[in-house]
Amino acid sequence: DWEGAVRSYGEAIRLHPNYLEARHNRGRIYRWLGEGRLAILDLRKTLELAPADWPHRPRTEAILRELRRSARPPAPRKT
Repeated sequence: DWEGAVRSYGEAIRLHPNYLEARHNRGRIYRWLGEGRLAILDLRKTLELAPADWPHRPRTEAILRELRRSARPPAPRKT
């Protein structure tokens, strides 16, 4: 139950705002659910909290870049 997981992670984050793994996992679930804007918010905060040598940093950065690209409106077509 992904929505239940989102609620549980949300409660964990409410109690411990700097809980890196909860924020990271909730962001990944938002992505799977197609909630790109919410995923971006959580994953951006994850990277702010994460140490430079955090092993999931490179993949999280790549996911965030992908989400940002897909969130942008397409460029106007030249006619």
